[in-house]
Amino acid sequence: MTQATTANMNSTKVMINALIAGVIAAVINAILFLVFSSSFEGVIATQMGQEFNIIPVIAVSIIGALGGGVALLGLDRFTGNPVRNWGILAIVVLLFFAPQPFFGLSGANTTAILILEIMHIVVAGLAYYFLIMRD
Repeated sequence: MTQATTANMNSTKVMINALIAGVIAAVINAILFLVFSSSFEGVIATQMGQEFNIIPVIAVSIIGALGGGVALLGLDRFTGNPVRNWGILAIVVLLFFAPQPFFGLSGANTTAILILEIMHIVVAGLAYYFLIMRD
């Protein structure tokens, strides 16, 4: 059994940066959704059974970035190299969620799927910038 290391990161700063990343991602993704809204007409989110709308776009953008902040703080607490480990985890999570638009939506066309994939990259890129690159 390994002992937990002492956390070095300021948890308040990390979570504020995660929230900033999430809000900016939500704004960018909402704009993408509105600009390409015709591509999402008739698309059904199979998990909810309702037509896909802007609310999940905003919510998942913010929740995803906040989740990244929590993961970074956890890795800071329990690993010796949290930044490297978070980068690896972020790539794995992005790859895990990349197929979601193909399976989680009914009636989605190629444009809608492409825009959703871009939205995933927007959240991941902003989370990386605000949590890792920005001091």
